[in-house]
Amino acid sequence: MILRFRLDKTAKAGTRVHGRFCNLDCVWCHHDYFRHDNITAITNYQFIECIERVIDATSAKSVIVRIAGDGEPTLVGEQELVDLVVRLKNIPAVREVKLTTNGILLGSMSQSLVEAGLDSATVSLNSLSPKGYSLYSQRNKLASVLDSIDRSFKAKLPIKINTIYSSLNIGELEAFEALSVKYDGLVIKFFDLIPGTSQPGYEYVPLGHLEQELSKRNPIIEEIFHPYAQRI
Repeated sequence: MILRFRLDKTAKAGTRVHGRFCNLDCVWCHHDYFRHDNITAITNYQFIECIERVIDATSAKSVIVRIAGDGEPTLVGEQELVDLVVRLKNIPAVREVKLTTNGILLGSMSQSLVEAGLDSATVSLNSLSPKGYSLYSQRNKLASVLDSIDRSFKAKLPIKINTIYSSLNIGELEAFEALSVKYDGLVIKFFDLIPGTSQPGYEYVPLGHLEQELSKRNPIIEEIFHPYAQRI
């Protein structure tokens, strides 16, 4: 049995939390199913204690931990984030520790995270156009994200890109392809825009449209069903 944890690590330990901590204000953020209503952020030690108790209760032999949450994990700072990764990697059953981030601050701490044992990072990036990026994120931070991708690549931190496919980036396929080629086949994973989150300027476009565009490039298409159904 593989046991998967998703940790909401977006506020420094001891911080009183009344809302999400993020350095972007993405218009279609779905808040990752966590609730932040008048709680106190727990310490890394408490995270480990909780995880070890669940592992003990389930007798799980293989554990994957993703550090994410309703907000941006890198905002807790390099020291606290690195400390959490080290503690997680010291749990015998933990085989992988991953990070989900918007990438703005990742570059400055990528080397430290690699040395701490972080196995990979997923960067959420929905447009490679400065105008498009600013439109959906409400911030002008695209250059910082691209710099982080470059610095992570040089630090040998495995990364992939998560992209929500919509009318915002429908014309950017070649740009994403060039980004992948630049970094030796960087994986870019496209998702549907969640229904009900469309806004003027970035409406829903079915992934079937993307597949039609990719068909012009003679792609290899594979269907897998674990841990969930998807076409690659």
